[in-house]
Amino acid sequence: MKIYYSLLVVLILNVINISAYKVYSSEYELIVKFKDSVIQRDNDGSSNIPEPIKEINKKFGVVSCTPVFSSIMPFHEIKASHMQRTLRVPPFIRKSTSNDFTSLKNIYKVTFSDIAHLEDLIRAYRSFPGIEYVERNVHLIICDTPIDDDDETQWALDAMNIPEAWKISTGSPSTLIAVLSTGIDTMHPELNGKIWAKDNIHGYNFVMDNTDITDTHGSGTALAGIIAANATNQTGISGIDWYASIMPVVTQDNDGVGSCISLCQGIYYAVNNGADIILIGGKIEGESNLLNELINYAYHCGCVVIAPSESEPLSLSESKTDDQKVITVTPCGKQSVQDASIPDNGINLYAPGLNCISLRPKKQDETDYSHCYETRSGANIAAAHIAGIVSLMLSVNAGFYNEEIEPLIKSSLTEHGIPDAPAILRKSAIPRESIMADLFSPTLEKHQKSVHNINERGNGLVYTLLEKLVYDPSITVGEKGILINALGTAKSYEAVPYLIELLRTEDNSYIRRAIAQALGAIGDKRAGEALVTILSDSDAGVRYKAVTAIAEIQYRDAGNTIIDLLNDQDERVVFATIDALAVLKVEQSLPSLIKRLEGREVSQIMKDAIVVSLGELGNEDTLTLLYEYREQLAKNKPQEDIVIFEWKNSLQKIDHATEKITRRITEQKE
Repeated sequence: MKIYYSLLVVLILNVINISAYKVYSSEYELIVKFKDSVIQRDNDGSSNIPEPIKEINKKFGVVSCTPVFSSIMPFHEIKASHMQRTLRVPPFIRKSTSNDFTSLKNIYKVTFSDIAHLEDLIRAYRSFPGIEYVERNVHLIICDTPIDDDDETQWALDAMNIPEAWKISTGSPSTLIAVLSTGIDTMHPELNGKIWAKDNIHGYNFVMDNTDITDTHGSGTALAGIIAANATNQTGISGIDWYASIMPVVTQDNDGVGSCISLCQGIYYAVNNGADIILIGGKIEGESNLLNELINYAYHCGCVVIAPSESEPLSLSESKTDDQKVITVTPCGKQSVQDASIPDNGINLYAPGLNCISLRPKKQDETDYSHCYETRSGANIAAAHIAGIVSLMLSVNAGFYNEEIEPLIKSSLTEHGIPDAPAILRKSAIPRESIMADLFSPTLEKHQKSVHNINERGNGLVYTLLEKLVYDPSITVGEKGILINALGTAKSYEAVPYLIELLRTEDNSYIRRAIAQALGAIGDKRAGEALVTILSDSDAGVRYKAVTAIAEIQYRDAGNTIIDLLNDQDERVVFATIDALAVLKVEQSLPSLIKRLEGREVSQIMKDAIVVSLGELGNEDTLTLLYEYREQLAKNKPQEDIVIFEWKNSLQKIDHATEKITRRITEQKE
């Protein structure tokens, strides 16, 4: 009887454990962030939710309301304890960011039992003014699956020219990559010596809330293998980085399902424990403010976050994360690479992700790991390949800004449209200081090469330019102009607010012209109002650059304002205004343009420009006027050959304009 009773107890406990593991569902959880002003703090640092929330919880049968993060480490301590990584955040961002992320302690997980009243509960929370946001704890799903494939070659390594890249670098043991997935089989021989440890703990399981990082699903082990499998043991497969360490973080269960909370807890853990690269092995089903906050936290700590994207590069969900501070990767297959059929839209980053061999966990009935390999397909696999390449990049240049990495990869693709690893590493080795020095070089070739490198590295060097422009008191006027021009060439949207502010305070006409030109090149409508303010500038060059920039950014609100510049004393300004009125479709300018066309003192070149604009703006009345103008011009045929050519060109412009107007009128009537 005692034996029977003991077995019964064990069976019941196992059932309870399985039930807790499988029946648990994030569908019965909400994420609630409170404002600082409503959270009550005890002397020991613990917090209490406000009474109105307690009443709401009681009314709707809330089971628990607990902090998502059990303890919040001071942001300055995290940065100080991982200083090399912190230096990967551009200094300009470090200086201009006041967020210390202490508000993470105000985020709570609310568990409820009656899903029928979920919407009522959400509305009740949102009606309370002390709540910043309420959202569902959406699912985190896996983005790869095992497939049957007889091809055991690592075709992806050859496709990205990884063997050539190994001649430059095989990696560094100082790089730590957190794999947020289903766990890792840490006993796999291919991962021997590669698994991170701290106080004899090799990672954490945020599904079960313990240190069991066993992988029975397979995805996490496969991702770790692609990144860091032993490349020198003469067997199996080779990881991209021969020496990197892997931090196992379990965010999904044995079925490959997790939640936004388990993912964000995993990110927080990885950041605080020193991960340089965070590979997210899944995609959340929906939008999340919480995820945005954690991506932002990782970014400001210097981490490089990489995640799968099965089609469009919309990060981890159907909405962009904060400032898109995550590298998203779309998978492609061997055939697509061979056929060069990967689309080049300038947005998606593609990497091998279909039919790729890697490691798998050992099954219970297996005695060794000799057959513990399998082929998998999915966006997770593609993301793992990029994680491996980023790891090699950091081994070549540990001082990389995290903002530089994705643009540099995208600027270094093979002819088939996937990352070219050796080209990436060669560019990675160019010191930032050398690029900046060449920017101010009197040698044109060096200057142009520097601008090219800045464009390839994206925001990383853009922020370096901004730091010098905004914070360096010793900067000369000439250097300031060079920096502004470089920001325009780089089309830096991040620079726009600072250029606008500089435009408001800068007295130097040369700098004001440079700013207007840069804002036009960037093409951001936020600059519109600031550009309108300098249309009346005393310097004609500033007015000319302002009108041109307004046209480039297509700031239509300025349309009526720039009509007055048709009477400007500077001919360049008038020409730019005529073009701008056509681009902005300012129909109210027709009378002014026609009046100028009929003017006797107006040059033929300017009349030609007006005709082109009338072709974009004109109506039936304009059509009649242009026919009469053509007839009059045709009667006055010049005698000189050179002038005849110009005369014919003017007639052609009129014909093109009348054709455009006629076609537009016909389409409107249809």
